[in-house]
Amino acid sequence: PRVALATTPQLAEGMRVQKRRRRLLAFCLLASLVCFASRARDAFVQTFRWAPHISARPTRGWPTPLFAEGDTSSVADYPLPREASAGVAVMHDAADAAPAEAASAEAPPAEAAPAEAEAAEAEAEEAASDAAPAEADLEEAPRGILPVFQELNVTSNTTVTGLKRAIIGVFTAGERAVDLVSMHPHGKGILMYALAALPQKFNSAAQLLIRRRDRRMRIRVYQYFRPEPDQDQQEMWLGKNTTSTALAAAIFTKFVDVAGNSLAGSVMMKLRGKNRAAVALQAIEQAVQKTYREITFAPAFAAKAEPDTEESGSRDAVNIMEVQLFAT
Repeated sequence: PRVALATTPQLAEGMRVQKRRRRLLAFCLLASLVCFASRARDAFVQTFRWAPHISARPTRGWPTPLFAEGDTSSVADYPLPREASAGVAVMHDAADAAPAEAASAEAPPAEAAPAEAEAAEAEAEEAASDAAPAEADLEEAPRGILPVFQELNVTSNTTVTGLKRAIIGVFTAGERAVDLVSMHPHGKGILMYALAALPQKFNSAAQLLIRRRDRRMRIRVYQYFRPEPDQDQQEMWLGKNTTSTALAAAIFTKFVDVAGNSLAGSVMMKLRGKNRAAVALQAIEQAVQKTYREITFAPAFAAKAEPDTEESGSRDAVNIMEVQLFAT
């Protein structure tokens, strides 16, 4: 028996889907062919630099340049026709390129060209002769960042007397300030004792600088830079068990209140021994960070006792150090 082929709705839908797919595939192939042809054309043009037969505007015998406006490529890359190359001299200046407007201007007469060339050569020789000694006098730029003031490194072998003499030498030479760099973690007491031993004629004071990447403590010592203290300034004594954190908190309460308002202008701090001096220096650094103020300090030794006295209090008075703190 014969089987009747009837087109069902499902079969008809499938045929329509296949037709759509074929059309879409043909469209994609055509688009890819057009894109390939365009890229091949661009590659051909870039290879041969010019294509007069595809130019849309009249060229008058000149090739079509393919460089955008402001391109630094040389004009000599374009081949010149025989008609245009006859009697034309192309001059290139790599340092100063003439604008297009100047290039289109009329050429000067032939008689003035040699004179202008000689004048240009003379000016170039004079400029070279003037620049030669200046270049010879130039020195090579130093590497790194140079310090603003002279720096004195304080190591484990540095003594109080040696550091004091070095600071006095810098001040005597006429420097306004000097930076002390602590190269040893246990040399902070030497810094305070050397500052306290400076002569009173310099009227010196010091400020702690922000630490750099090397994490070393730096103190900038100024001469003739000591503020006037308050008349009723408070005094603080450093005990044996005083820590730098507790002392910094005490200094904070003297200079700034809870709301951040400024209170006292100066505070007197008394201590004895290099260990307590190191603690005081660390506390001053922490106080600067907490109060957001510039704190200037001026250490000095208290008045010495009479040589004929034998009391313990009089003998201890020689070693007492007074540190004036100023919230500037």
